[in-house]
Amino acid sequence: MINLFILVDQPDVVLEAGYTVVRIYSDTSPTGTFSTLVGTATIVSGNESVQFLDVTGSSTTWYKTAYYGTTPGEGQKSDAFQGDTSATYASVLELRRFSN
Repeated sequence: MINLFILVDQPDVVLEAGYTVVRIYSDTSPTGTFSTLVGTATIVSGNESVQFLDVTGSSTTWYKTAYYGTTPGEGQKSDAFQGDTSATYASVLELRRFSN
């Protein structure tokens, strides 16, 4: 089981562009095709991150994400990355409070 913490840079701008979800793709290699859609996470106004739990993922699973909306369709996929088996993450706000 892999817990993904995905940053959404300027979520309100992303939503205004017509994107409503982050699509999450997986593969077994960082150079794979990333054609397997494992799920989506809804983008929320003002939230600079989304969380997704891949119950079939493992420590060897690689991921790419892409913004998606009915219009304009799918955006460019991210660089490949691996998730974490941790059950929780600190939120962006918690990290900011801690760093201040």
